[in-house]
Amino acid sequence: MWATLALAARAEAREKEENAEAPFQVTSTSRAPANAVDLLQMALFRSSSASTLSKAITTPIVTLIALLSATKAIELGIQLLGLAVGKGARSAAARPTIAMDVANAIVSGLATAHSVLVVATNVSVIGLIAWAVLRWKNTVMLEVEQAMNYADDGGPVVAFGSLLVGLSGLVSWLVVGSAVLGSLSVMNVDIRPLLALGGVSGLVAGFAAQSVLVNTLAGVQIFLTRPFAVGERLELRTGGGGKVVSGVVVSIEPTRTIIRGDDGFPISMSNRAFNDMLVINHSRAMNSWGPLGPPPRPLQLVIPIRITDAEHAEKIGHDMREALRRNPLVDHRQKVTASYSGFTDFGKCHFTLRCVSTRLGAVRYQQLKDSVLNSFVEACKKYDATLA
Repeated sequence: MWATLALAARAEAREKEENAEAPFQVTSTSRAPANAVDLLQMALFRSSSASTLSKAITTPIVTLIALLSATKAIELGIQLLGLAVGKGARSAAARPTIAMDVANAIVSGLATAHSVLVVATNVSVIGLIAWAVLRWKNTVMLEVEQAMNYADDGGPVVAFGSLLVGLSGLVSWLVVGSAVLGSLSVMNVDIRPLLALGGVSGLVAGFAAQSVLVNTLAGVQIFLTRPFAVGERLELRTGGGGKVVSGVVVSIEPTRTIIRGDDGFPISMSNRAFNDMLVINHSRAMNSWGPLGPPPRPLQLVIPIRITDAEHAEKIGHDMREALRRNPLVDHRQKVTASYSGFTDFGKCHFTLRCVSTRLGAVRYQQLKDSVLNSFVEACKKYDATLA
């Protein structure tokens, strides 16, 4: 079983190297999938062709035929030797010879080897089926990645394709785990005691597997919620805002995630670490807010003026409140603040302006900020006030 899975892993590695050496060629029949369902249909249709299926199952079938041939050859040899030994025993029933003892030993050894080979063949059948499924799954994922090249970045097709790529690793683990359990069942190994550990051994096993289970569950959560995907740039911060690491996601595994840092070195992080940190995804900057536009955005400015001009603060504040109420980019239903907020030790007076923009003002946020600053400068000039 393990030899079969190792052979499958080596074959998959060779296929990945061949795919890397032979880049995808754009053909006239290639097109961008319209939606997630179209992406899945395209990938399944292309990967279910006769040539693709034959490529996926040819090597496993050839290996299976070789094992079955060896089993049948040994079975035929046992039958022929059994007939020969039976005839020899009848012809020399009264005189057992050394040759007869050797022949009986050979037959017994071949029978044992045959029984072992039968079990090995059954196990290999399960392993080869798992191998074929993994090869076909990799073909489907390759078609999905190629179809994603024609889709718009940030669209539903890319999001669904990234989800499928993330679930690919989880499917591989499920296939391998099912193959291992099936092989143990074929070998008449009772796995119930292994699944029902009790007493002290179960407690010890639970503590030993706690870290692995937590990381695995966190990996499943990442696969399902998709806060980030392979190829996206992340910045991880602590709860207090301290920067931990930033880089590009290289791979997402069931227990850990590999990030290539800004210095080029790979960083391996356990999946549960992402639950305790702030994940900033620079690759998913929101560019489209829908038909209503972005939500209203608050604007607050603290401007220093000379402390000698504090006597004009009330007049400047009155003019600024009127200017903000006339500004079409300001939400007039929200509270508007324009007044001085305190003094400093350097002979300055802080003047605070606070308002909330409309949705259009959020789109033209810099224009709103410029207009508010220009209005403040005009109010200061009106009363001969000067910025500090």
